[in-house]
Amino acid sequence: MNSFDHKPPVDTAQAHLIALVERLNADDSVDGILVQLPLPGHLDELAVVSAINPDKDVDGLHVVSAGRLASGLPGLVSCTPLGCMMLIRDTLNGDLSGKEAVVIGRSILVGKPVAQLLLAANCTVTMAHSRTKDLADVVRRADIVVAAVGRPEMVKADWVGPGACVIDVGINRVPAADGKTRLVGDVDTVDVSAVAGSITPVPGGVGPMTIACLLHNTLQAARMRRGMPQDRRFWSELFISALVTFFVVIDPPGCAPIFASLTAGTPASHRRAMALRSIATAGLILLLFGAFGEQFLGSMGISLDAFRIAGGIMLFMIAIEMVFEKRTERRKTGPKTSRPIRSMKTFRSSRWRFR
Repeated sequence: MNSFDHKPPVDTAQAHLIALVERLNADDSVDGILVQLPLPGHLDELAVVSAINPDKDVDGLHVVSAGRLASGLPGLVSCTPLGCMMLIRDTLNGDLSGKEAVVIGRSILVGKPVAQLLLAANCTVTMAHSRTKDLADVVRRADIVVAAVGRPEMVKADWVGPGACVIDVGINRVPAADGKTRLVGDVDTVDVSAVAGSITPVPGGVGPMTIACLLHNTLQAARMRRGMPQDRRFWSELFISALVTFFVVIDPPGCAPIFASLTAGTPASHRRAMALRSIATAGLILLLFGAFGEQFLGSMGISLDAFRIAGGIMLFMIAIEMVFEKRTERRKTGPKTSRPIRSMKTFRSSRWRFR
């Protein structure tokens, strides 16, 4: 991935900036454009951002990108909210259905898009802000708390319910004891850590995820512009399902550890989907073998009854394992390691700032 900056002088005219954006829009070697905000006071930020081609809007701030998100259509999502969702999914094992989420802050940069993403993940979402009545009571009932309000250490320990997942997006500079300054978030990290199930540090929490998601969005933009698939996970999961089905048929007792090894690090909801596909396919194979495969099994020295019994036991064991895993998943609150970011070498992004 190639990255390059445009650094116009601080007194650059609006027309010059719009022309620069349009030139980058027309450059086929550029897949992503990021405008470094805030702009100098004499410039219209909305007009500059609106000039970006939505298909190259890797910061997800264009009104078309926001509209796609609100409508549930595929598109580029703002980097910080996307990074927050990755952290939440990894911490809560992927499945967020039915969880109650409170987003403190209503900005177009974080609050509104992260609320849309949580809603799309089947959460019950409350949008709160600094003027919400009984804000502490509202936050206390949440399974997921996203603080992006811009007030230093506003969220205290008695605001947070036990075991809650807390994402601190705030970044505030406050005086330190030595006369210098230090960075803190919107959450009182020291106190809240004793109550929450997981919490992101400031600095070093959401910030690195924002940078990683900028690379992710650039790759997604390059794929979209070239008509490439957005997510290849479906095909990899289908391949794993087929492989597990093969082991289910030829070696029922050995399929469980193989499945666990192949799906290590995969969200529980996807593991269940792969297991169910494998069970359904294996069940069909067992049925066909039971009806037409007696001669074939006999040639392998396996009796039809033994084959049916082994297959039935295996299917029952996998089903029990899926139920047990679902119950275990609901009890887990500890954080997991964040997913790795693969290197990307082919595509180019562009951002520009002022001297």
